[in-house]
Amino acid sequence: MDYEPAMNDLKETWADWLMQNEKRIQTNPEEVETMKRELDELIENRTAELLANKSDDFYDYMRQALAR
Repeated sequence: MDYEPAMNDLKETWADWLMQNEKRIQTNPEEVETMKRELDELIENRTAELLANKSDDFYDYMRQALAR
């Protein structure tokens, strides 16, 4: 996958994670380190998928095509 679509996908992954965990962040500040590790793992896994050119998201392929 090209650089720009891959970066946008990673930003989207992070934004989705943040929306899902926003309340947890506010109510459980003692879990911040655990949440950081979870986010790191999520981003690393997503990066590996993108580098392997494997994605379940149809829009990833559309972004790739539009970028060319």
